Amino acid sequence: MCQIGESCERTYHVSERILVVEDHAGTLSLLTTLLQKEGFDVIGAGNGEDALRILKNEFPDLILLDIILTGMDGFDVCRTLKTDPLYRNVPVIMCTSKDTMPDRLKGAEFGADDYVAKPFNNRDLVKRIRLHLRLKSMEEQLMITGHELQTARKTLHEQTRAMERSQLETIHSLLAAVSAKDHNIGEHAQNVADLCNTMAGTMGFDKRSLLNLQYASILHDIGKIAVPTSVLAKENRLEKEELEIIRRHPGISAEIIRPISFLQKVIPIIRHHHENVDGSGYPDGLKGEEIPLESRILAVADAYDAMTSNRPYREAITRERALTLISERAGTQFDTDVVNVFVEVMSESATAESLASSMS
Repeated sequence: MCQIGESCERTYHVSERILVVEDHAGTLSLLTTLLQKEGFDVIGAGNGEDALRILKNEFPDLILLDIILTGMDGFDVCRTLKTDPLYRNVPVIMCTSKDTMPDRLKGAEFGADDYVAKPFNNRDLVKRIRLHLRLKSMEEQLMITGHELQTARKTLHEQTRAMERSQLETIHSLLAAVSAKDHNIGEHAQNVADLCNTMAGTMGFDKRSLLNLQYASILHDIGKIAVPTSVLAKENRLEKEELEIIRRHPGISAEIIRPISFLQKVIPIIRHHHENVDGSGYPDGLKGEEIPLESRILAVADAYDAMTSNRPYREAITRERALTLISERAGTQFDTDVVNVFVEVMSESATAESLASSMS
């Protein structure tokens, strides 16, 4: 066992700075000698007031603080340090010749990190100092790592937002191209996207799935750019051949966006939004759960907005009539579960509109 004044074997040299606060000159000198031999840079203070003055110009890595001091005692010094954001994380080891539980509890209350009793076991004291310095170093590294992670997360978020803006610009450019041919397509696409977003949110879709469905909703009719204007704007009932041309648009839409890498998961949603759950739809005659869920949602939203909007060949029908027709087609054209969600969403929307109207 090493005692103060004896030489302890060094395991490694460090350059950390320790502030020793001790009003007994002999003990302060012995501690300074011991710690310097262990490779520490030592600053001595004879009382609490001196310690606080020193701390205005110095920033130690650890403070060895005697409790019983002339004037301001160690508890007051510790409390002052631990309430200062600059020194809050500096480890404080309190020292006293009276090793009592009340003193330990009081020290812990004021933020002391450890407690050692006099006379010191030199080896134990040095081990405790090194332990707290290692803990402090680890905490600082964690703070640095946390800051770096926050910075990286912020950068990634900004890059993701920039990418999403770029993607939306691409999508709206594609939509603008087909809207130039038929101005109804743009408004229809936005209405359908809003309906799909509400339904998918109710059904618990995650952000990525919501985004894919939004993209699909906006672009589902882009293939109509290949449909002759004479067919799109025809006021009379379409002939069989003209219907066949119209029915090609989901496949054409899918092929138009195929080269765009971020839209790969959108392709099947668009391609199959005119499939029917009983297998009577197009282009591939899929049925039931063979049809992507997003496509089944898109199918309902698409049909509803088409029914309630004026078209060259017919007038819009009422909201109530459209809901009735969609409900009647549940299990044949439309997915029953999706229809139930849609009816619920539309009922809540109607209630909200009614309340808003009554309050205005």
